[in-house]
Amino acid sequence: MKYFLKKVIVVLIFLMLCQSGWADEEAGIGYVSAVRGHVIAINGAGVTRTVVVEDPVFQDDMINTDERSRVQIILDDNTVVTLGQKSTIRIADYKWSEADKKGRFNVTITEGIFRIMGGAITKSCPKKFVAHTPAATIGIRGSAYAGKVEGGALAVVLESGKGIDVYNESGSVALTVPGMGTTVDGIDQSPAQARLFSVPEISFIQDGLGLDVSDGGPGSIIGPDSVIINKSRIKDSVNIAVGSDNTANMGSIVITGSEVNGVVVNDAEIEESANVASGSDNEANMGSIVID
Repeated sequence: MKYFLKKVIVVLIFLMLCQSGWADEEAGIGYVSAVRGHVIAINGAGVTRTVVVEDPVFQDDMINTDERSRVQIILDDNTVVTLGQKSTIRIADYKWSEADKKGRFNVTITEGIFRIMGGAITKSCPKKFVAHTPAATIGIRGSAYAGKVEGGALAVVLESGKGIDVYNESGSVALTVPGMGTTVDGIDQSPAQARLFSVPEISFIQDGLGLDVSDGGPGSIIGPDSVIINKSRIKDSVNIAVGSDNTANMGSIVITGSEVNGVVVNDAEIEESANVASGSDNEANMGSIVID
């Protein structure tokens, strides 16, 4: 009888430990914050599910959009991943510990249009924040970037922040100024020299995303036929952001949680003015657009 009771206790403890482990494995690593159209996720076991707003995402999920859909995901460290139409990304290895302020971000983008805005991991463990594509790997320094993977080739542009590194076995290039980009024709080709992307090149990527969120919130929806220009004339002005996580926007338009289907004009004329961001994680945008 005693032997039987001991065996039962051991089995119960084993089941409790297994359930605890399952709970950890089944816990989401983020959630879907915005969806347009039909978006599916395929887990590591090959099970397919349709995702909607506020659905959790999991380790090893593969997220797919079709020609009419887009999706945005916010991970536990506030990293924001946006996919445009006909895009695929796999969350190969992600972890974030709020207590230890440590984590890793390792994803693979096999096709389509994407934007990645680095969260806390890019500040605490930037070397462990990487995105792989068929043509090259993208490392981050605490930034936001967008790009397109098509036919094994990559085009990527730095949108904001300290910069990104694009590299493969054939070479590497650093993008350190917003608006600068590079192209990589294939895994056996070195990244092209960094250059400022043209407006059509940037617009092509942004239009393909169709969801634009700068702060991880629900975000604005930019209509496919929209033109965004921000018109302002500023003289003898000073705009300063001091401290942490602040933004100084001079001559800007801020659109929060709105659908943009019209025309917004960006034509800044600024004279004898200063725009300063002092501290950490601040941004100074002069004659800019901020869409939250």
